[in-house]
Amino acid sequence: YILFNWFEGEISKDIQLIDEGKELFEILVLDLSCELSKVIKRKKLLKRPRKWNISNIQKSIKLSLCIGIVAYLFMVLFSGIIAFVSEPSKYYFWKHAISALGSNLFTPIPYLFDSACILAGIISIPFYYFLRKKLVSHILPSESTVAERFPWVTNGLLRYGTLIGIFGGLGYLFVGIFSVERAGPNNIYHNSFAGLAFSGFVISIILYSINIVFFQVKIPKSYGIFGFFAPLLFLGLYYFSLSPLIEWLLLLSILTFIVPLIFWIFLK
Repeated sequence: YILFNWFEGEISKDIQLIDEGKELFEILVLDLSCELSKVIKRKKLLKRPRKWNISNIQKSIKLSLCIGIVAYLFMVLFSGIIAFVSEPSKYYFWKHAISALGSNLFTPIPYLFDSACILAGIISIPFYYFLRKKLVSHILPSESTVAERFPWVTNGLLRYGTLIGIFGGLGYLFVGIFSVERAGPNNIYHNSFAGLAFSGFVISIILYSINIVFFQVKIPKSYGIFGFFAPLLFLGLYYFSLSPLIEWLLLLSILTFIVPLIFWIFLK
C-alpha cells in the first residue's frame, strides 16, 4: 500500500510507505467487514420463519373453547326447537330421549345435533388439559394440611379427573358419530358411547369437585359441593328410571358445572 505526499501542487518523488496509513486502511477494512456481516445476519433473520409463541397459541385455544361451547349450546337449542315444531312427530323433552334429536323421525336436520355432540367431544380434550393446569396452579399447600402432607392426593384427583373426563368427551364424540340413525345392532354402539359419556363426565366432575372443596383452589366451595352431588344424583336416578326428563336434568347439571369453568380458564 502506497501513500503519496502532496507538496506545493506537485507530487513528491519521494514515495514512502506509511505505517499509520496501513493501520488506517486495516481499520477501514475491518469496519466494512463488520457492516457486511450485520447486513448478512439481518437478511438471514428476515428469511428465518418466526417461531410460534406458545402463550399466544394457548390463548387462541382457550378462546376457541369459549366459542366452541357457545356454538354447542346454540346447536342443541336449535335442534330442540326444530324438532319441537317439525311434523308429523313433535319432540317433547319430558317424553323423548336427548338422542332423539339426532333422529329423522323428529327433525329434518338430525346432523345438527350429531355435529353438536362431535364438537363438544372435541373441545372437551383441551378443556380438561387447561382445567387441570389451572387448578394445579391455584392449590395453596400452605393453607391445606392434607395437600401439604399428601400431595399425591391432589395430584391424583386432578390426574384421574382429567383422564376420565377425556374418555367421557371421546364417548360424547362417538355419540354424534353413532347417532340413533347409526346405532348398530340393538343400539349397542350408541348406548355404549352414551353411557361412557355420561359416566365419564360425572366421575370426572366428582373428582374435580373434591379438589375444589378440600384443597383451597380459588373457586367457591359451594361450586364444588354442587358438582359433587347434583350430577351424581341425576345419574343414579336416570339409570334406575331411564326417564328422558331426568336425562335432560343430568345433562343440564353437567353443563352447569363445566361451562363456567371454560370461561374461567379463558378470562382469569
